[in-house]
Amino acid sequence: NASINGATLEKKDQCLGAAFENNRVKSNGSNVGKVIISLGTNDLSKNKHDSDQVNVYATQAIVKVKQAFPNADIGVCGIIPRKGNSNHIHTVNETATHVNKFLEKLCLKDEVLTYIDVDNIFIKNGNVVKAFYEKTDASGVHITIEGAQTIRVKLREFLHPKMSPIQNTPRPCDTKRKLSDISLTPMSAEKDSKQSKSGSPDDFE
Repeated sequence: NASINGATLEKKDQCLGAAFENNRVKSNGSNVGKVIISLGTNDLSKNKHDSDQVNVYATQAIVKVKQAFPNADIGVCGIIPRKGNSNHIHTVNETATHVNKFLEKLCLKDEVLTYIDVDNIFIKNGNVVKAFYEKTDASGVHITIEGAQTIRVKLREFLHPKMSPIQNTPRPCDTKRKLSDISLTPMSAEKDSKQSKSGSPDDFE
């Protein structure tokens, strides 16, 4: 985990530095097989009316990660929505939707990238699933352990695809995947040695 609390995509170099420091990574990153980029909403708060700018930052971050880990398959998580009814949150969520569509298309064009569709599991019938968010958090950012577990299921599908089946979306080259519509049963989450913690998706990892 190389997250930096409150970071934006402009902090990508610092996040990569943390990744190398916190893990047993060779100086050229060649021993890393898979990397997940999880985008939060800090960039959306700064550029809530400009999804194109966020797309530029996200693309630059992905390029940096590809250069840092030349042998890795890279998963790119969609941005989950914020909970709330304010105009600010509605605007942020609308921008997040545009960015997620861009990221999904970007992943479809690159054999190294896989779009991990975590955003849709936080939406049901057009509304956010309130049970996945902390009740006392007025910002609508912080998620519960249950919310974290649902994300974890999809991350595990990318990191350990043989543990349970995933539904593949055909890609132009037949080698690409979109991790969506998979079972959200906490598949042996209890068996995992690491315990998920309630936290903010508002960090760039």
